[in-house]
Amino acid sequence: MASNFLFLEFKDEEIVYLLSSLRKIFAQKTVKTNIHITVRGPYTKLITDEEIRKTRKKIQNDVILITGVGRFDNTRHTVYLKVGSENLEKIWDKPDFPKSKYGYNPHITMYDGDNESLADGICEFLEKERLELLCHSFKLTPYVSKQMPLFEESDNVKGGHFLELSNRRKVRADILERAYKLVKYYSG
Repeated sequence: MASNFLFLEFKDEEIVYLLSSLRKIFAQKTVKTNIHITVRGPYTKLITDEEIRKTRKKIQNDVILITGVGRFDNTRHTVYLKVGSENLEKIWDKPDFPKSKYGYNPHITMYDGDNESLADGICEFLEKERLELLCHSFKLTPYVSKQMPLFEESDNVKGGHFLELSNRRKVRADILERAYKLVKYYSG
C-alpha cells in the first residue's frame, strides 16, 4: 500500500544545485527526489489541495535556515543537515516519529547507506564546512510512495553553479571536488 507525504521542496537554484551535487557525490548515484524536508506523513489517505493550502499559509513568509549536521544510526547510516524556520514546527506531523518520543528534527538527508566509515567522513566534512544557508524560495509538494518520481534530480537542478554562495563566502568554491575526494578515499 502506498503512503502519502508532504514535502517542503527547496527552489533556490544555487542551494538546490549545491546540496543535490553533494548528495549525489555522497550517494555515488542520482537520488530520485529533490532536496526536501518531509514535513507530514506517512498517511494512508491522499493529502488534499485544501490541506496543502492551509499548510502553505502557515509558513508562506518563513525563511528556512539550513545549518548544522546530525546522524541517525540504525540499520543504515544517515547523515543530514539540520533545518529550521519560525513556523516549521506548526506544520510538522510525522505519525511514524511522534514528537513526544523522537523530538522535532527537520532535516535534509545527505547520505543514507551501509558504509559507516563513509558516513563518519561525510559527517566530519559537513561539520567542518559550517554551512549556513538561508532559503526564501520553497514549495509544498505532495508525494506518494511507490509512484513514479515526480521529479528527477538531474532534470530539476537548474543553473549548474553556486557562484553567488561562493562569492558571499557561504561555501568554498572547491567543496564538490573535496567531497568527491572524500568519497573516493572511503570507497576506493
